[in-house]
Amino acid sequence: MRMRMRMRLRVEVRRLRQEVSRERVEVEMRLRLRQEVRLRQEVQLRVEMRLRQLQQGIHNRQRDEQLRAQTEQLRAQNEYYASVHAQQQQMLQLLAQQQGIPYVAPPPPPQWTFVPMGPPPPPGLVPQQPQFSTPPAQLPAPGAQDNQEESGTMHGFVNSLFAYPTPDEGSGQSSNNPSCGGS
Repeated sequence: MRMRMRMRLRVEVRRLRQEVSRERVEVEMRLRLRQEVRLRQEVQLRVEMRLRQLQQGIHNRQRDEQLRAQTEQLRAQNEYYASVHAQQQQMLQLLAQQQGIPYVAPPPPPQWTFVPMGPPPPPGLVPQQPQFSTPPAQLPAPGAQDNQEESGTMHGFVNSLFAYPTPDEGSGQSSNNPSCGGS
């Protein structure tokens, strides 16, 4: 009877050991699965964060490229308007000279002064000169007509550009150059 009891106990102990070992294996597998799930989640979070960073970098690069393109366009427009302004001033000076009117060109307006922001322009960027579709007006030779104001003529128009009221005469010709004695 003792032998039987011992045998039963041994069998029971073996069975319990096997059960414990199976449970231990199951617990270890569950722990490994949990760790793998955590690792996968961490990796997925890292990948998503890196993807967001890359997308933000691409967005920033695209925005920078857009701003550079806009800056180049504004620079080209500025150079064009500055050259148009210079040509207009030269034409006015020539007209005034042909009319015998002293004329000093004013400096370009401040909004045409370009202040570079960011990197220098790429080499090879050449400012475009303005193209005019109409030929310049044929002007009479200097001294061909007096400086009297004549309505409806080019001389009358040019003289009206440089004539403005004076306190003593009402309307007279004067220079915009203060050193010439104009009021």
